[in-house]
Amino acid sequence: MGANTPIFPPTSIGGQPLPTALFPTIVPVDTTPSPMGTNLVQPTFLPTSAPQPLTPIATIQPTIFVPTIAETPEPAQFIWGFYAVGTEKVAVMFYQNATGTKCARYIYRNKVLERCPQPGQTLVTVSGVEPSADNQQYTIIAGRTLNNTIRTVAIQFADGTSQPVPTNAGGYIIVIQGIKQPIRAVPIDQTGNTVGAVVPIQ
Repeated sequence: MGANTPIFPPTSIGGQPLPTALFPTIVPVDTTPSPMGTNLVQPTFLPTSAPQPLTPIATIQPTIFVPTIAETPEPAQFIWGFYAVGTEKVAVMFYQNATGTKCARYIYRNKVLERCPQPGQTLVTVSGVEPSADNQQYTIIAGRTLNNTIRTVAIQFADGTSQPVPTNAGGYIIVIQGIKQPIRAVPIDQTGNTVGAVVPIQ
């Protein structure tokens, strides 16, 4: 280095040394390239272990609410229905007698005809022959079932014929033009079996 080559940073001025604190210390930078990836942060993996069995959740049984519907008690006396007799009508009434027995009656014009069952019978039948305004005679056969499984009442006549009568709401009725003599009523369930004993018709 020649005599005129400046020195940086200068160490003296006019032969007087300068304090080193006036100039920062220059640290040489290493410009040598590093191989790719050597300065990357390596991921850390957790140690693997066998899967643990799941703990089953207790099964919760649903609570089903079933409302209780109270049955409406049957009235002691009520009209079951009306049925045409020619141009007029007959009313069929269900009632209970003084002992609480379930009975049946029909009301036609001013006439009331009624029957109560004998012990052990599963139905009660009331029958009669009535005239109508068209000068015809009609046989009325009506009744009440005392067993909920009865679906049909077979009416047997003295001439050997029979007539099945379907039940409806615990009652049954048939009106035949002309005079017929019913002698028996047979209570039958939906499978065709007799429910109780055959009931004589008075």
